Amino acid sequence: MAGTGGSPAERLGLIPASMVAGQAFCEYKVHLETLRGGVARSAGLARRITRRVVIRDRRGVLARASVLGEVLGVPVAASPDFVVLGSDGSIHGVGRSAIRGSLRIFESDIVYLRLAGLLVWGRGDGGRLVMVVAGSEGCLKEVLDGLSSSGRIAPSGGECYRLYVEVYDAGRALDTLAPLLEYWRGLRPPRPSPSRSKCGVCPFGAECEFSAV
Repeated sequence: MAGTGGSPAERLGLIPASMVAGQAFCEYKVHLETLRGGVARSAGLARRITRRVVIRDRRGVLARASVLGEVLGVPVAASPDFVVLGSDGSIHGVGRSAIRGSLRIFESDIVYLRLAGLLVWGRGDGGRLVMVVAGSEGCLKEVLDGLSSSGRIAPSGGECYRLYVEVYDAGRALDTLAPLLEYWRGLRPPRPSPSRSKCGVCPFGAECEFSAV
């Protein structure tokens, strides 16, 4: 792939953070999505882009945010489910949420949060990366309402939820993302992760040459 003048990042333009996170599940699935037109292209995007953070929909200390910038030369955009703001409006936490019966936190969640952290805080000091997994929509709302009113970012859990907190570390984030971004830079081919459990739920399972089903 290297040297072809058409890396996946160059072809797609602006890479959604969700696709980078998806590489933790199966990178070859992500590759097929880019080839089959399942992701909108950002035509005409400049090779170098300026870091930008847009805050909206503030409720208490929580808000929504859109962030974009370059990580190791790859243009990336993320929309965390929430950010935690300080009294001065600065971002103290970047969060993601999900409703899952198992309350399990996946590797893709951690990849997404570390990437979003790099976009928000760069290589300097940052805040906290927060993952909230709840068993129901009502439980998730209760946890986020509590976080919004208190602003206290600390790990906790209960019968219906799990709140994971990681202190942002730029070096650790870069170590996680560097191998994944090699694919987007065209430095190596995509790596398949065949298994019956993964391939059984993949939309490309019936046609992928590496499928285990």
